Amino acid sequence: YHSYGMGWQYRATDVAAAFCRAQLMKLDYLLEGTRKLAGIVLEGLKDVKGLIAPVEPEGRQHNWYNVVYRVDPKAIGYTGNRRDLRDAVVAALNAEGVQAGMWQRWILPAMTVFQAKNGFGRGSPWAGYGARDVSYDVDQFPEAQRHVDTYFILHGNRPPNTEDAMHQLVAAVRKVMDNVREIDVDKFIAQRNAAKK
Repeated sequence: YHSYGMGWQYRATDVAAAFCRAQLMKLDYLLEGTRKLAGIVLEGLKDVKGLIAPVEPEGRQHNWYNVVYRVDPKAIGYTGNRRDLRDAVVAALNAEGVQAGMWQRWILPAMTVFQAKNGFGRGSPWAGYGARDVSYDVDQFPEAQRHVDTYFILHGNRPPNTEDAMHQLVAAVRKVMDNVREIDVDKFIAQRNAAKK
């Protein structure tokens, strides 16, 4: 997603609120099932070279709505464009039947709304009373850029999926990462670019 402007939409209907309230009664049960399935993935992929696993800080409990990994180009000896490598790995995962993808390909400072400093029109909130000059130079955010360039989401770790499905997911990810050096990133990029034309 790329944001060209700012906006909020807080309008929820009574029906949506009633549905949410009913779902919240099942929250503990749903979180328990999700954590169990995510735990199978985390355990099964904990020693995979070339993957940086998500971390659950001590004293905190992740909801594991998504399991987010990052590709580590250095660990596999890849020196090319890290985003191209990640995209090729995700394509290979999808070819193996793993639902993997990215939610966000832009760091916030790179988005037009911040680069143009025109969130609400006429320069607001960066122009006018109380405004201050803020720099959104993307070079100031190298860690955010590195994360966006290397992360991917493994989908499907929520009920009604099963433990067997998670073991299959782990096997497919391991297969791709065990053979990651065989992925021809340049060929993948050329094919992707040709498909866009």
